[in-house]
Amino acid sequence: MSTSPFPLSLASLNITIPHTPLIEASYHYAKQHILPATLAHCMRNLVFAFLLANRLPNVVPEALDTEVLVVSILLHDMGLANTTIVSNDTRFEVDGANIARTFVQGHNSSWDRHRVQLMWDTIALHTINTVSAHKEPEVALSAMSISADFFGPYLQLPAGVSTEPGPGQLITVDEYVEVVRAFPRPNFKESVIERGCSLCRRKKETTWDNVMGEWGAMFGLDGNGTGREEFAAEFAVRRNSAPTLLMNLERLKPLDDRAAGLAGRS
Repeated sequence: MSTSPFPLSLASLNITIPHTPLIEASYHYAKQHILPATLAHCMRNLVFAFLLANRLPNVVPEALDTEVLVVSILLHDMGLANTTIVSNDTRFEVDGANIARTFVQGHNSSWDRHRVQLMWDTIALHTINTVSAHKEPEVALSAMSISADFFGPYLQLPAGVSTEPGPGQLITVDEYVEVVRAFPRPNFKESVIERGCSLCRRKKETTWDNVMGEWGAMFGLDGNGTGREEFAAEFAVRRNSAPTLLMNLERLKPLDDRAAGLAGRS
């Protein structure tokens, strides 16, 4: 087993990410199953999380379950694993949450049900900031730290989250540059597109209601345009949920009328 990076200290940012046996095991488990670019993304997310802990509303750093936070971030993209641990029929966030839960329960029996569920929620909701922002601090902080790797100094709080008394810039330019210096991101954009398109190719039914389907609609099934028009057409229909809801409400109307008639005779 290669050397663990934990405890991870970045003196220039005044950050130390702690070491526990489960954190180390989680790092090596992620390294075994996900691509190097994805692992580097997870490491940047960790640093961003420790930066943001003092800047997000409703997050008290001293009250955080740090081990749950770190393990959740390390394992949040297990649903993108390039091995056979992923399912064939579950969206990648839930895949990742399920994989992480199985891993933790097999390696650390000291976690109670609350901590396991907290980790599950943190991973399953990491792409839905408008929901995760209103969950436990670990859930909200993890989701924002993951977004930070996509928005950097342009990161903003989700809609509906109070900015009072106002955090200012969440991630500064210098902080972003220092994080990327520590954990470089060559071809990160290309790797994001490739992983998204691969899900559209392998299990498209899980991508209709989340961001992954948008990669297929934009870049095709291989990232180079193959099957793009066909996928985009199907995505537009599947993603358009309001007409489906209205159609089914119309289908239910005769049953509603029948129930109303029975109620009137009782």
